[in-house]
Amino acid sequence: MKTLGKYLKPGGILAVWLYSGYNKWYRFSDFWRRYTHKMKPETLHSVLKVAVPVLYNTQEMLRKVPLVGRPAAGLLHHVFPVNRQSTPEARMLDTFDWYSPKYQSKHTYEQVFRWYEAMGMEDMRIGNSRLRFGDESRCARGCRPEIRNAGGGARRMQRSVARAG
Repeated sequence: MKTLGKYLKPGGILAVWLYSGYNKWYRFSDFWRRYTHKMKPETLHSVLKVAVPVLYNTQEMLRKVPLVGRPAAGLLHHVFPVNRQSTPEARMLDTFDWYSPKYQSKHTYEQVFRWYEAMGMEDMRIGNSRLRFGDESRCARGCRPEIRNAGGGARRMQRSVARAG
């Protein structure tokens, strides 16, 4: 991150996507990653092709059980985290993305903003949509960083945007 700023034109935009340092529930994926990153991508994909639908559907069924269902689903999701995207393809791809790399670093807004500030960036904010192209709102030189809730009531890092000065 330290050298990215020198490649950015004045007024240019740097957008990054990082894993959240706020959500502790998916830290259990770090345990599984010790094994999954050693698998061939094809093997991991084959395992997840079965495991993701089974785990996701089991969690969804458990959530409907009165009294104990939600805590049981939460525990299952904590121990065997799979992505909860609305489409099976997105769940599969995001879960593969969690488990395939050897390392997965997690960061807070404050950490990322400090990186940008050290590079002389300004107009820092957290994107409020999953993917967004064009129409980035421009801010006058020296405006303060803006942090928005990423949605769903949870503070999760989606995309961080900074502008070169």
